[in-house]
Amino acid sequence: MNSADTVYVSDNDPSPPSSPHTTYESFLPSKTGVTPHSVYLSKKDIARFQPERWLNDEAVNFGLSMWYERFITSSLSSLKIVVFSTWFYSHLINNGPESVRRWTKWVNFPQLDLAIIPICQEYHWFVIIVCYPQLCLSQEPHHHCSILFMDSLGLKWGHNRKRVKEWLELELKIQYGLQNLPEIFSADIPVPVQPNDFDCGPYMIHYIDRFIRNFSLIEQAVEKKQLSDLQCSSGLSIWQPMFAKNKRQHLHIHAQRFWQISYKTDTVYE
Repeated sequence: MNSADTVYVSDNDPSPPSSPHTTYESFLPSKTGVTPHSVYLSKKDIARFQPERWLNDEAVNFGLSMWYERFITSSLSSLKIVVFSTWFYSHLINNGPESVRRWTKWVNFPQLDLAIIPICQEYHWFVIIVCYPQLCLSQEPHHHCSILFMDSLGLKWGHNRKRVKEWLELELKIQYGLQNLPEIFSADIPVPVQPNDFDCGPYMIHYIDRFIRNFSLIEQAVEKKQLSDLQCSSGLSIWQPMFAKNKRQHLHIHAQRFWQISYKTDTVYE
């Protein structure tokens, strides 16, 4: 695996917490910090995986790390992906596109297939995925870069897609001097809705996984602008929401085991 093919972008590598914690060495490569990227998990972070609790940044970054480990051993690992940290978007909207340039100026956009941006707003997780930003540079007439949004509550956050589009356009203008960018397709991808208001984190991680696994099918639907195809019976096979219900428990088990191994103990919670 070429470490330049898939990178994990953190706006600021977090310092280890002062409370007891375990350091999970994520294999999401990082150009802004030490590789492998460190994900710090405290007991309070692991407790977030218990039922009916919202996941925090540390829990989601751990879940993304678990997903990535499966991705790099799959047949799709040749995809060139940038995975932004959960803190990236908040920096973007709070301080503007220029504030994140020091973390994106090294991204090789001409070779990039996908940029994954996990976002948390108002205690709710969702994801924006930028597909083929390289097409903004090649300006092929029949193919376009696309900005796709997935929300497991079915909410519409068009202003977030707009902010990502503005950031991408500015980044490409600064890095490559582009003045007249081609059309960028922007849309919501319909995904099955979660059955409650607290499982958005696990569902987001699950749908990122399913998106990558079925990228060729989703790409075809986007090219035809027939996103409703992703809601029909075949859409259920793409998203497999029945497995999303188990994602929280799956991550909880792995986080507990990692803590137990790190501290050589049989228990996590006292």
